[in-house]
Amino acid sequence: MKLFKLSLAAVVAAGALSSVSAAPLEEAIKDIDVSGFGRYRFQSTDTRPASAQKSRNTYHRFTLDVNFKATLDDNFFSVIGLRYDSQDIVGSHNKANSGITNTHGGLSGINSGWGGQGRDSFSVRQYYVGYTAIPYTTVLFGRQPAGTFFTDDIVATGLKVAANPVEGLTLAALYYTNFEEDSDLAYIRFGDASNAYIHQKNLWGVAAIYQNEMLDLQAWYAGLNKVADLFAISAGADYAINDDISVRGTAQWAHTNLAGEFKDNHGRTPWSDGEFANSNFYGFNLGASFYGFDLDAGYLTYGKEDKTSLHTLEDAGSLIMPGEQLLDYTEINGKHKVWFGTAAYTFDAYSIGVDYVNDKVNNTGGDIKADEWVVRAGYKYNNKLSFKAWYSMVTEKKGDVKDKSDRFRFDARYNF
Repeated sequence: MKLFKLSLAAVVAAGALSSVSAAPLEEAIKDIDVSGFGRYRFQSTDTRPASAQKSRNTYHRFTLDVNFKATLDDNFFSVIGLRYDSQDIVGSHNKANSGITNTHGGLSGINSGWGGQGRDSFSVRQYYVGYTAIPYTTVLFGRQPAGTFFTDDIVATGLKVAANPVEGLTLAALYYTNFEEDSDLAYIRFGDASNAYIHQKNLWGVAAIYQNEMLDLQAWYAGLNKVADLFAISAGADYAINDDISVRGTAQWAHTNLAGEFKDNHGRTPWSDGEFANSNFYGFNLGASFYGFDLDAGYLTYGKEDKTSLHTLEDAGSLIMPGEQLLDYTEINGKHKVWFGTAAYTFDAYSIGVDYVNDKVNNTGGDIKADEWVVRAGYKYNNKLSFKAWYSMVTEKKGDVKDKSDRFRFDARYNF
C-alpha cells in the first residue's frame, strides 16, 4: 500500500535561482541533490468486443524524470523537476493521428499531454519552495506532487503543510488551485452540457497518518470544489514472525459525497437521482510471506446499482487495487463485488507471479461478470536497474455477449 511521504525527494534546480543573490553560485546554494528515473516502456492492447471490430493500440514510450533539490539556507530549499516524455505509435491506423491524444477536451494547463503529433514533450513538471523554520513542520508552495490518498503521481499547484509533532505521526493540510491534465481527471465533465472539467476545480484536504515498523494508519478528507467530498480510513499491519515468515493485513473504508450542484448538472431532478450518486468503498486484504513466496487475498465492494460515482481522482490512489485492467475507481458504473487473489515467488534477483480478479457488477439493465488473469515476471539487476513484464487477460460477460481485452507491458527502469 502506498504511503503518504513528504520526503522532498523531487528537488531543486539551482541554476534557475542563481539570480536571487549576487553571491557566487557555490555560496548561494549549499547543497544540491539529484534524483529521478529513466524508463523505456512497450505496451500493446488488443480489444475484442463482441459487437464491434477488434482493435489494437501499441506504442513505445520513453520517459526521463530528473529532480533537483537545492538548499538555499538553513530554512529554505527549492525543488525543480524536469520531464521528457516521448511516445511512438506502432503499426498502421485507420484514422490519422490515432492512438493516445495529446490534450484532453482541448484544454491547456500543466503538462497537457505529450506535445505535438509526434507525442513528444519536455516540461518543468515540478517547481516549488520549501520552508522548515517552524518546529517539526515543513511548508511546500508551488507545483508539486499532490500527495493525497485519492491521487497517484499527479502534480498540482498550491500549498501543502505537514507537521510531525511526535515520532511516527504526520498531520497534513493542503490546498491546490490547478491540476495536471491527467486523463482520469480531464475526461470527467463538471456537467453534461458544460465545457468545464473537474480538474479545473480547487482541491483542499487534511490528513492524520501514523506509521511505524508494523502499523500504517491513515485518515483523510479532501474536498473538490462543487464536485465532491472524499473521505478515507485505512488501517494496515505487517508483522514479522521471524526472518523468513511474516503476515499482513489491510482494511479500508472510503466514502464519496457528491455535491448537489455536480449531481444537478448530471440530470438530477425532483423525480430522479440523475446519473451520479454517492458511494461507499469497503475492502480488505490478507497476506503472508514465507521463504520467497507471497500470497494475498481479499474482497472489495463499491459503487451503486445503475449509477456512476468516484472514489479516487487519479488511478487507484492508495485504495487496494489488484489486477491491471479490470478495476477503475475514478468513474464507477454499477455496484461492484470483487474477490481477488495473488501469488508470487522471488528467487535471487528473479520473480514470477499471477493475479486473479473476479468482479460482479449489478445493474438493472443487466449484470456483468468479469474476470482478469495477470501473469508477471521481473528481474532486478541491482538496486537501480530493474526489468518487469506482465500480461493481462480480461473477459467481461453480459448475458450472452462476451467482450475480451488482452494487454502486454514491458518496463525497463533505471533509478538514480
